[in-house]
Amino acid sequence: ISCDLCAELVARDGMHRHLSQCCRFRIVGCTNDGCRWQDVHDGLAKHLESCCHSMETCVWCQESILARWMPSHTCPIIPYDHTCMLCCEPFGDLLDKGVLPAILLRNACRCCDHLNFCMRCARKWLKRAEIAKDSECVAQCPLCRAHYDNLTEFPPHLLVKISVAPKPREMLLPRMCHCPLGSKHWVSPLHVHFTHDSISPSFKDGEAAFGWRRPGILDTIRQLLAGEEPQELDHLDVVWFQGRIFVAGSGNRRLCMWRLLAIFHPERWAMMKVRFVDVRDPRVRWEKMFDTKCHGDCVQVRWGRLVGKSKDGDSSEADPGVDWPQARCLFEG
Repeated sequence: ISCDLCAELVARDGMHRHLSQCCRFRIVGCTNDGCRWQDVHDGLAKHLESCCHSMETCVWCQESILARWMPSHTCPIIPYDHTCMLCCEPFGDLLDKGVLPAILLRNACRCCDHLNFCMRCARKWLKRAEIAKDSECVAQCPLCRAHYDNLTEFPPHLLVKISVAPKPREMLLPRMCHCPLGSKHWVSPLHVHFTHDSISPSFKDGEAAFGWRRPGILDTIRQLLAGEEPQELDHLDVVWFQGRIFVAGSGNRRLCMWRLLAIFHPERWAMMKVRFVDVRDPRVRWEKMFDTKCHGDCVQVRWGRLVGKSKDGDSSEADPGVDWPQARCLFEG
């Protein structure tokens, strides 16, 4: 008989199993804890790519956190004068010898929050566990006894000399060689550049929340500031061009929204999720879309309103700051 949902021919005695487990159009829920998304099974994979309740791993400190908190994630720092708790050498001195602090991993994930050991000592503990004949002997964090089976080096740019109160370290740009096509990364909106010279203040599609009118950039920001978190945090497609990261054709209005959030609320919206695509892909239409006259550093919101890389800008044309009275009023009251 034919399935009423997908029209697939199924044996009569297998219809119940088909409807509950196999039909493409059966209703399913998101597999992530806390997410209330429900839709046909065909849409599940796409939803999981951008679900704000999915777990993301920071490429620098290896911490796993909910995607909804990744825009405000700040990596920990280790002062030069802190010492390895096993060999008691300062990390600054160890760095001069080419030895970095260790991040302890289990099943490719960070096993605990402790960053108190150097790679040399942590590797010794791991090797001791590997050569032990007793199968129950496993490497453990000396502080919390969490098991670990691998190590990775703590990023050297997060080792700091502290003479004054430390400031949060800005997320470094990934290198081009670490950005294969299709890979996704979390980067600062201030490091992504506009493709267009000017943009509309409104998005293309109407939404029910706005009476099916086209929501403006500031409408969406107003929702986010009010705590109405989106069910999904969709990525922005970007390309490498002339050593810079640019929006892949469309998406300039979303970048403008992220820029404003990063400028006025960096403690909450310091990063956004991007996916690298090929600048030569015909769907990007690069030659037609690329019309910026300032290397993408700023954009004009039609007409006469400007969004750069900082609140007040500088004397150069590259960063006029935020010259958009309605936007400043929204953020500053």
